[in-house]
Amino acid sequence: MFLLERPIAMDSYNLHISASIGIACFPQDGYSPELLIKNADIAMYEAKEQGKGQFVFYEDSLKEDIDENMTLSNDLYSAIDNNQFELVYQPQVDATTQEINGFEALIRWHHPERGLLAPAKFIPLAERTGLIIPIGEWVIRTAMAQQKKWQEQTGKRLRMAVNLSTKQLKMADFVNVIEYALLEFDGDPASFELEITESIFMEDTTLMLNQLKQTKDMGMAIAIDDFGTEYSSLSYLKKLPMDRIKIPKTFIDGIGHNEKDEAIIVSTIVLGLKLGCRTIAEGVETEKQLLFLKQHGCEEIQGYYFYQPMQAQKIEHELFNYYKRSNGLICLPAHKITATYQYYM
Repeated sequence: MFLLERPIAMDSYNLHISASIGIACFPQDGYSPELLIKNADIAMYEAKEQGKGQFVFYEDSLKEDIDENMTLSNDLYSAIDNNQFELVYQPQVDATTQEINGFEALIRWHHPERGLLAPAKFIPLAERTGLIIPIGEWVIRTAMAQQKKWQEQTGKRLRMAVNLSTKQLKMADFVNVIEYALLEFDGDPASFELEITESIFMEDTTLMLNQLKQTKDMGMAIAIDDFGTEYSSLSYLKKLPMDRIKIPKTFIDGIGHNEKDEAIIVSTIVLGLKLGCRTIAEGVETEKQLLFLKQHGCEEIQGYYFYQPMQAQKIEHELFNYYKRSNGLICLPAHKITATYQYYM
């Protein structure tokens, strides 16, 4: 790897290359050249999964993982047609008033044999197969329909946030997908938020930035999810039409015992203030975390301290019935939300 990292001089340029290397050894990984090449190829794909510039030795468990992923990928193709996906919704709470400002829509897969699957189990597969495009469109349409229903039920503008993938933003007709959904459900663009991660700035951003700016012009909000975990340069902040910065759980978990995590959190809140963006903390689970965030000016909270992700009917029964009895305040102490399914974050 060291040799590969050395720049190659060509004319007046220095070219930098990287490699993902899979290694299979004779005889433990195969007796024939064909089998050794096949197993080295399996190891190479694992190296790619780990990021650029990695090498991986073949293990039998890698083949088992690939076989499982192939089976799951095949199942994904029929999941939409068979109505196996569901959105659950996690409230986003005002840090001061504890009133619900909106929800994040989170996808779950009710697999007929494997049970309830969290996004981490199947979204990477959807990305690799391209199925993230129809799945992502289903999420947008379903979330928009739900947001419209809740707005009519409560008379209150409740924000609905959905996660976008890089592949979705690369679609030439992505903006059309949004426009059609708004027309279909008579949606309110000002109540819809698109969450992206910093990883989009590791690629050619011209098309994606243009798409985001068009949705912003419609009135939609843009949020950066998992801020500070993927991309080292902050220069993209000057280009992005951003409304909200989401502080990830990885930093929130350090409150009270990791000064560096706390420093990053405080710096992010200050940065958001200077850029005119609101900050929302994800994965808040304790009162100590909540008090720290409020003390340093974080404006919104999302996490199990207040609410778990819930099915739509649970929200309508627990929260909106309470809303009708409380003069328009949509909030409910966390201990009153009980008996939810175990929906993974």
